[in-house]
Amino acid sequence: MGESIVGGEKKTYKKGFTVRRHTPWMVGILGEDHPSLDHVMYGDFVSDWLNNNETRADLNIPESVHAWEECSSVASVGDNTYKLQKEGSYWIYPILAANGIRILHYSGDTDGAVPTIGTKRWIKLLNTPVKTGGEWRAWFSDYQVGGMVQNHEILDFATVRGVGHMAPQWAPAAV
Repeated sequence: MGESIVGGEKKTYKKGFTVRRHTPWMVGILGEDHPSLDHVMYGDFVSDWLNNNETRADLNIPESVHAWEECSSVASVGDNTYKLQKEGSYWIYPILAANGIRILHYSGDTDGAVPTIGTKRWIKLLNTPVKTGGEWRAWFSDYQVGGMVQNHEILDFATVRGVGHMAPQWAPAAV
């Protein structure tokens, strides 16, 4: 955990992503008490910088605002606190499709936080059939296999080969 004093008040925050948090499936492999599960993988310097008093002042972040965390479960602006909804964004896809808007959903094929199998299950919940001829097939970037793609009635799903959760950061040419 990190901490910062802002306006005389101590604010605590998670210092980056730990193995336990970013790849929870590793708990089952290594065991609940394995010491490497709490090792910070990345992001600790970003958390420290964004919670620094000078940075907060430069970005005009009010002292009343909670400490910044990557993937925080707190979502609020001023007096407005946003709530998570059970159905997530499922409701929007049929509306977009009815208005002729297609969506490309992509993810890295080595993503441990949101693996391809999880995204495929999520798409299955949308109950959108695979288009005729829409079986899994390779797509290419610079004459190399960039990943796999499948076309559904209301969206296309593509994997980005060899990258994890931050596909645009780690494979910008392919994305």
